[in-house]
Amino acid sequence: MSEKVEKSVYDKLAGTSAVTTIVGTNIFYLNAPQGTALPYITINRVSTDAILTSSGPTTTATTNVTDQVDMFGATYESVKLLADAVRATLFGWTDTGADPSISASLLTGERDELIPPATGTGVPVYQVSQDYSIWFSD
Repeated sequence: MSEKVEKSVYDKLAGTSAVTTIVGTNIFYLNAPQGTALPYITINRVSTDAILTSSGPTTTATTNVTDQVDMFGATYESVKLLADAVRATLFGWTDTGADPSISASLLTGERDELIPPATGTGVPVYQVSQDYSIWFSD
């Protein structure tokens, strides 16, 4: 099932020392718990794409999803270093022996954002978002 893909992405990030050296165990689905210390990562599904042919939907077991990986940090430099580590981990990743079998993970977009300070804190949060097209089969 396709929700296994996010678990695979989570496991890949959590099992990569270049990532965990920066965030420790601060990797979450959808959003981080309130009060989570920076830096951290969130993973969410953007879309599940139907595989269509000229004769209609394909009957193969291969599916494509787009997952967004958001990285948050206290400085622009720190979040960019984290983004580099995540990109090195996920871009081009394959794992055909896993369940689900990951045949390709392609970076399709990356953007930087500045989240304005919460009222009274005066501290902005820096964010990098990366979108990955992940091809898999159950």
